Amino acid sequence: MKLSSKIYNERYLYQYLSTVAGSFAVLSFGVNLGWTSPYNPQIINGTFPDITMTSEEGSWIAVMPPLATPVGAVIGALLVDRIGRKHTTLLMAPFTLAMFILLAFAKSVILIGFSRFVIGVAEGTLYTTLPMYLGEISDPAIRGILTASIGFAVLLGTLLINVFGFYFSIFVTSLACCLIPIIHFFTFMWMPESPYYLIKKKRYDEARKALEVLRGAMDIEGEMKSLCDAVTRQEADEKASWTDIFTIKSNRRAAFIFVILCLTRKFSVCYGV
Repeated sequence: MKLSSKIYNERYLYQYLSTVAGSFAVLSFGVNLGWTSPYNPQIINGTFPDITMTSEEGSWIAVMPPLATPVGAVIGALLVDRIGRKHTTLLMAPFTLAMFILLAFAKSVILIGFSRFVIGVAEGTLYTTLPMYLGEISDPAIRGILTASIGFAVLLGTLLINVFGFYFSIFVTSLACCLIPIIHFFTFMWMPESPYYLIKKKRYDEARKALEVLRGAMDIEGEMKSLCDAVTRQEADEKASWTDIFTIKSNRRAAFIFVILCLTRKFSVCYGV
């Protein structure tokens, strides 16, 4: 039993490490999402004399991240097959770090809104690439747990900013939050790239090495062949056009359900001040 447990842990070790390192990225977005809850009322009430903000401006500050997220989603879709899942994810860390620094020294509503917008763009990019990365590196037995960590990290970030925002100033909290993208960058940089992406780029030796790391150096030839077959099938299906969303009945139904769910969530005041 002990030996079996050891093999189990070694097999999934790098999958868990990759998930934790990647989750630090979306932890920043949870912070950005919940930022207005402690700080908007304080700014409006004059707690920070250097910054003046009306209630209307506070509403715009609150909705900056969801306004920016679609932009990031497009960027993520453009980059993910060009520079890879891993490097697209890493690329967001410097932008997030720069915006937390800007937020620490911001003395105007425009700068606060700009910083939250840029982090929102990074958020949209990560919501495109990170689930894809985790889905491609993970064993089916733990894939659900790993991908669920994204939502958990967002909620944890929202909780942390509400706690810190009660006790500390914008300056102190923003500088403390700089640690999040730094930790993300210097941990995630050591994680392997998605073997699926490497196979798509015909980098088979790198894909085999990445798969060996992710699977604990077990016999991976069977899975390697399955991934190659999956890439071949996808390349054959890439002849499909985006217009198929509207011309195929099942796709139209799925798109309609998705849009209704998204609109319901947004109009449920999930970004209320």
